[in-house]
Amino acid sequence: MGNSKFKYKFTLFTPCYCSAKYIDRIKETLDKQTFRDFEWIVVNDASTDNTSELLQEYIKTVDFPVKFFDLKKNQMLAANWNLAVEHAEGEIFVICGHDDIYLPHMLELYYQLYEKYDTEEIGGIVARCQTQYGKITPIEFTKDIMSYWEYGVDKNGRYSGEAPCAWKTDVLRKYMPFDPKELINPLIGALMSCDGYKFITTNQIVRIYYVYEHGCNSLTTSGRKYKLWAYMTALRQINLFSPHYHSSINVKIKNCIQYATYSIRNHISFKDAIAVLNRYRFLVVLCYPYAALKAFASNNKYIYDIYIRYERLKSRKRK
Repeated sequence: MGNSKFKYKFTLFTPCYCSAKYIDRIKETLDKQTFRDFEWIVVNDASTDNTSELLQEYIKTVDFPVKFFDLKKNQMLAANWNLAVEHAEGEIFVICGHDDIYLPHMLELYYQLYEKYDTEEIGGIVARCQTQYGKITPIEFTKDIMSYWEYGVDKNGRYSGEAPCAWKTDVLRKYMPFDPKELINPLIGALMSCDGYKFITTNQIVRIYYVYEHGCNSLTTSGRKYKLWAYMTALRQINLFSPHYHSSINVKIKNCIQYATYSIRNHISFKDAIAVLNRYRFLVVLCYPYAALKAFASNNKYIYDIYIRYERLKSRKRK
């Protein structure tokens, strides 16, 4: 189901910040795509290294259209998304991270699946990926068409892992612009699935993503830096997302602690924090004393650094 108002089949979007050491990955992703009906939108978000110069040199050599935004002031990911989607001329919008490799068959595969399965209820396409250590995510897809609640969370309601996604640009625009104060974009697939959209799925791996590299500037979530995003994510989790899937009591408690913690960290009063909830109010109230301790620890740099090192160690052991 093609859309004649779009100039290209795909828009590929790469937000960059201090990406000089990863430029070769971006080049490999773009140069080796077997399907060539795409444009590339790249946003250099005021990098402090030579990212801009390397990108400009690369752009001179490519055989595909490029929109290059060289920002002089750092605006963060949500604002970068807003800029890219506003200028997108591709029917399908694909995020290509600045430090990952997307395999040569990705767009060819997406195009074939889209031509076969697209309907009005489709919000996009979801595939699988693996880390540089070989771990494959998300959980295996069991149907050709699935909602986020079927693939994005496991049977206990826990996040099932990274998933490379492509969104229909028309559908994506219904949920934008994102609030730039959150710094990071919200969970797009979950928001779409709340409104009944589903996704074409494939178990093929299309992305190699790199985790916990030394010196990596990836936008892996940090509660210290992205505390408004963390608060809004927890609020959406309780009010919007939780009615759509089963979760264990442990996951519900974890979500309530997260919400209470970031309500405190964003200086939202207890009264206001409870008032906006339409579920789990009593459970959130019970979690507040522990959340207060957690918020205090998060604000202490020494304690927080120990916590981050511990979490990263656990992640490596799981691999």
